Amino acid sequence: MRKTLFLLLLAIAMPTLVLADAGRAVYNLGEGTRDWGTGDSRNETYNVALRIADEAFVGCRVTGVRIWFTTVEGLSATRAWLSKELTVKSTKFAGADVETVDFDAVDGYNEVSFSHPYTITDEGIYVGYSVLAAKDVNMAPIRLTDGGSADGLFVHTSGLYRGHFYTFDGEKGALAIEVMLEGDVLQNAVRVGSVVSDYMLTGERGQATAEIVNCGGNAVVSVDYTVSVGDVLSESGHADLAEPLPAICGRRTQIDVGVPAPSEQGLYEVKVRVDRVNTAANSLADGAAATSVKCYRELPAHRAVLEEYTGTWCGWCPRGFVALEEMNRLHPDDFIGISYHSHNNGSTTKEPMEILAPSQFPWNSDQLGGWPGYPCGVLDRTAVCDPFFGFGGIGEMGIDEAWQMACSVIAPAAVEVRSEWTGETTLEAEALVTFPFDDADVHYALSFILTSDGLSGTSGDWTQLNNYRNYATPLPSSMDMFVKGDAYMSGLVFNDVFVGWSGRQPIAGSLPERVEGEKAYSCKYTFDITTIPEQLISDKQKLRVVALLIDTRTTCIANANKAWAGCSSLDKTDAVSPSALDATAVRTACYDLQGRRIDLPRRGLHVEALTQPDGRTTMRKVVTK
Repeated sequence: MRKTLFLLLLAIAMPTLVLADAGRAVYNLGEGTRDWGTGDSRNETYNVALRIADEAFVGCRVTGVRIWFTTVEGLSATRAWLSKELTVKSTKFAGADVETVDFDAVDGYNEVSFSHPYTITDEGIYVGYSVLAAKDVNMAPIRLTDGGSADGLFVHTSGLYRGHFYTFDGEKGALAIEVMLEGDVLQNAVRVGSVVSDYMLTGERGQATAEIVNCGGNAVVSVDYTVSVGDVLSESGHADLAEPLPAICGRRTQIDVGVPAPSEQGLYEVKVRVDRVNTAANSLADGAAATSVKCYRELPAHRAVLEEYTGTWCGWCPRGFVALEEMNRLHPDDFIGISYHSHNNGSTTKEPMEILAPSQFPWNSDQLGGWPGYPCGVLDRTAVCDPFFGFGGIGEMGIDEAWQMACSVIAPAAVEVRSEWTGETTLEAEALVTFPFDDADVHYALSFILTSDGLSGTSGDWTQLNNYRNYATPLPSSMDMFVKGDAYMSGLVFNDVFVGWSGRQPIAGSLPERVEGEKAYSCKYTFDITTIPEQLISDKQKLRVVALLIDTRTTCIANANKAWAGCSSLDKTDAVSPSALDATAVRTACYDLQGRRIDLPRRGLHVEALTQPDGRTTMRKVVTK
């Protein structure tokens, strides 16, 4: 409460936030938090702008602008301008078409007044400035905010961005200038900028996040809103803002709103409209925004795939070996690991578990970039990661969190897989794919992979080089076998080893282009295990079939499942998750797939945190039917 009161007092006290006279306002998209530049080591002219195009400001006049420079050292040719269009001719900015004002820049805020205030029309107006930055003196002259918006930043430079004005889709932030407005400024006015909701489940309340934008001259403390789901359902709600929006046009924040879910599966428009601002009627007649949300009867379980690239000759690859073992222990039914072994690029001798040469790897350089070296992990052929540390630094086994993050992406279809021995050496695999909704433009196909467990050998090439012997940096205890082991580790048993597939490309025609919702589509493929070297099959029952649902537009894996040879993915595994080893473990929290804490598990996939008797907290994914 004290923090909120302090922020309100601060907002009133700061000169840039005060509306001293009726009919005056400030337009600003956020506090400037960082200085930015192209990084080019040459003299660079910057032309930058934001665009005011909201109908709430039509009729208001732009009278001036305040521009921040952290330091003016190395800066010259500073000018503020207004323009209806941003035109580039022969890589040069053609200049503003409304008004340009030259000014001598100083450190801090520079307030510039326009001699002919411009009245904003339906077409909007660009407000910006230009500056010449000397090479190696001022490499970051442009002040930006953290949060971005579509109209928040337009950039043209004499070097890197000279072709046209670039927008970056809000990824770089917004221009941290303050635009002075006069005229019929609305007071209690809020627009819903966007609505985001991942999915709904039939008959259960969902959640959406609405971005609200202050379009008036008053601070915003609370809003009353209406949420509608198509023409089926609607309800009203109230939100008190944890931190009020200051009395600055353009400032924005997010609120969470409950969404009533329909009883029937389908695609629905979820719309959020703000009706009242600070208990007064919203001055904007239509400030709503909407998004399309799928309502599922049951959410398809997404089993992300970790593909590991390794070799016994690689001294740092033991961490990938450990990660696969740990992930299978933590998530025996859901984790899918595929380990591709290959020889050292500097050697002509094959690695004992090598099936594919590196040039044959399912590596899409357009999607993943250049080869990073060994060991290497890839999640769903979408993101390169470390097979042990994930996206984190040295110290923790971050791959579990990275894998669960990949699993949180909603899968387009459910995948089941089964296989049976149709002969002594032939294994027929079948994938069953069920899309929740009708789709007339399916861009997915199936691929099959065969992996093998329990592999070991006595020859020297089966010995794993180990650079972790007596490793000084603290590592998780799961790495102890290598930290306390020998420089060359023999007797290891390798699992999840790639031994065969249906091909580098998905099977053409394996799924129809048009599908019916909730109907299972089948695809079969037969493996001939006589093509697999004998040393890569320790036991036929330790072969595992993996079915991959491939997005043919990107070659990424959209979903997958696994099953032992002669079994089905619907069969329960004999392995037990460590969180289930002790029946006295207590569930202490539940989270949805967006990381939001929920009171009770709901149908579909969620994450449970369990406290073990020894005080450890473990996480497990649970599917509630």
